[in-house]
Amino acid sequence: MDRLPSWPSIVGHSDKVQRLRQMVAADRVPHGLLFYGPKGIGKRLTADVLAASLLCEGFDSADGRSIPCGVCAACREMKEQTHPDFHVVVPEGEKLKTIKIEMIREVIGQAQRVPVLSHRRVVIIDGADAMNEAAANSLLKTLEEPAGETVFILIAERQAAILPTILSRVTPIAFSPLSDDELLSLLKRSPEKFPSPQLLALIADGSAGRAQELAENGGLERRAEALAILKEIRGCSGKKPDMPEIFARGEKLGKLNRSELADYYHYFRRIIEDVRRMGSGLPPRYRDLQADLRELSATFTPSQLMAAADILSEAYRRLTTSNLTARLSAEALLIELRDIA
Repeated sequence: MDRLPSWPSIVGHSDKVQRLRQMVAADRVPHGLLFYGPKGIGKRLTADVLAASLLCEGFDSADGRSIPCGVCAACREMKEQTHPDFHVVVPEGEKLKTIKIEMIREVIGQAQRVPVLSHRRVVIIDGADAMNEAAANSLLKTLEEPAGETVFILIAERQAAILPTILSRVTPIAFSPLSDDELLSLLKRSPEKFPSPQLLALIADGSAGRAQELAENGGLERRAEALAILKEIRGCSGKKPDMPEIFARGEKLGKLNRSELADYYHYFRRIIEDVRRMGSGLPPRYRDLQADLRELSATFTPSQLMAAADILSEAYRRLTTSNLTARLSAEALLIELRDIA
């Protein structure tokens, strides 16, 4: 890493940061923590800063403000990513990324040794919800009978994906998406990576990770295309498409991989949510699309909007959990949206 992460480098999550810093200052950090919340909102950065703070061997002021100090041997090793008492586990695999029992056993074996440089060891399991059952049970045994001064920091998107027996032995801390202003301030730090920070902050759902994906993979253009498809399907031009036109559109969408098609479904859902918000007198999240949203809203009744939201939720579920081909999924969805009763 270019520089050692510190508490001030964390954008948002002020209540979580304050709580964790108080734990460090009082030397009362639990042996097991679970950071959970949406992807790309700062959970891993917070875990890295906490790890650096726990391993820092520098001067510790009464409130822990000087931790991590950035100058002691431990901090230098953390900056170089060579600290012998710091271990990270991440999911592996080409298609289905998983944390297997062998990976957990290896890191547990390391964690049970006497610390080399600091007075404790820290283990981050980034993607704890990707542990298979055997791996989770292996970790459970260690959490039940922790050996030595080792802190485990689990990171997951969903708390419900963690075994209840593990949940009962860790301290869960929920992380929420960043506000638009918080995300914008973060994106502005890297103008070379985020050339349209205002727009990205508006559509990235409070996630810097999501903003990066959008910037790198044409996400901004995909949102505009999703809006155009909805307007076309709902007949904003004066006529709804016939079946050959539906099949042609479905064939085009069917050539996308499932992740790319899921992005379109995500935007369809967000656009319909915004149309519903405007119908209730609330401002849309996609404030830059208000004129198009008003045009689209004229093609729906309130009950049809509710039906469209249900249709899109079910289509997204089928796409991400079934073997239905992308093309068939897209064709079925477009027909349902066109013909909502």
